[in-house]
Amino acid sequence: MRVVNDDLLYVVVQIDNNSGRTVTEIEGYITEVDPKNNIVSELRIVHLHNYEPPLRNGHTVVRGVTYSFNLSQDYRYRYHTCHLKFKGDDRIFIYSPAGELLRID
Repeated sequence: MRVVNDDLLYVVVQIDNNSGRTVTEIEGYITEVDPKNNIVSELRIVHLHNYEPPLRNGHTVVRGVTYSFNLSQDYRYRYHTCHLKFKGDDRIFIYSPAGELLRID
């Protein structure tokens, strides 16, 4: 997270491809939660569209989202991958919190 000015916060998500495979599509969600883990907001982020150059092994993709900033709030953000496709593979995967790839189609 980075405070851009007194009323803007920029949250950056970086994905490093260390899978050993080329990735063609990546989508996920940034979830903002309060100190009691209640969801405040959720935004979809497309890191890699199917029409963009694929993400090769060892490479990185970065996307960011701007939020309004209030110093009195406790900001907590989580990122979840919800859609992942590899080159030459029509199956769709998600990345689980346990660190495993799960097939969802």
